[in-house]
Amino acid sequence: EELQALKQQGVVAVISLLDHNLLPERMLQALEEKNARALDLKLFKVPMSSVRLHEARNAIQVRAVLQLLEEHPGKFYIHCYGGRRRVGLVQQALKDAVLAGGLTAKSHPEPR
Repeated sequence: EELQALKQQGVVAVISLLDHNLLPERMLQALEEKNARALDLKLFKVPMSSVRLHEARNAIQVRAVLQLLEEHPGKFYIHCYGGRRRVGLVQQALKDAVLAGGLTAKSHPEPR
């Protein structure tokens, strides 16, 4: 239902920061894949650790999200699970990129 509402709001793709190494998140991701497919929404999986938030792997994944936003036009929904820590990292990187003249704020609204 949530993905359907997002699609009605103009979202064309979802970026999931769920960590497939954690069973609850892996289960949620499987359900999300099924629902996104049924709604013809693009789903990009960019797994990030929620435990070691500032590890090098997460920094690499944040750059991957920014690259996806550059390469794929449209409105995205970016999410994690259990809080805003991972999305917060992406949000800060997105703000920094916009301020540095990289991504444009108009074409890529803030992650929610």
